[in-house]
Amino acid sequence: MEELGDARLHAELVEARRAAAECLAEVRRSVAALRPADLTALSLPDALARLVSEYEALDPAIEIALDVEGSTDALDLEQRLALYRCAQEALTNIRKHAGASRALLRLRVDERKAEFLALDDGRGASSDNGSEPGFGLLGIRERIALLGGTSSMGPEPGKGWRVRVTLPIQRDAPVSVAKTGDAGTMERGHATSAVG
Repeated sequence: MEELGDARLHAELVEARRAAAECLAEVRRSVAALRPADLTALSLPDALARLVSEYEALDPAIEIALDVEGSTDALDLEQRLALYRCAQEALTNIRKHAGASRALLRLRVDERKAEFLALDDGRGASSDNGSEPGFGLLGIRERIALLGGTSSMGPEPGKGWRVRVTLPIQRDAPVSVAKTGDAGTMERGHATSAVG
């Protein structure tokens, strides 16, 4: 009886070590995710390609296609960062929750707007979580709304999950009035950068 207890204790310790190592790796990935590829030095397409490579290395069973159409030069740093965060959150959810074998990230940019789409072939909404987005997806919704954009997310008919984001590209942003007690003005210019 004592030997059986020792074997069970050993198995529980091995499992506890495995879980602790997995948690530590997840914390390290989360900390690294807080510092995205330097979007002032890399173009958005290059940063997205690097992100896709990192996620493919984490889970080689998921084939991720990246499609970028149009120039990202007109996007300011805030917009590029928001789109990067959308891709990051979508890929995290695909890896952790979707049970997908394939995913698509598509960014289309024209003179008026940037459209981002993430789509996977996973299980979509499961019965335990319904179709309500989690905190990360809600964060996307809030970040995009602050930039004047729209977002939609939810299960695809049949299976899979879709995240769609649209951001307007504002050239010569208008001057807005700051409500700080006096009637001062604050310029909300979007610094257009040649880094895409």
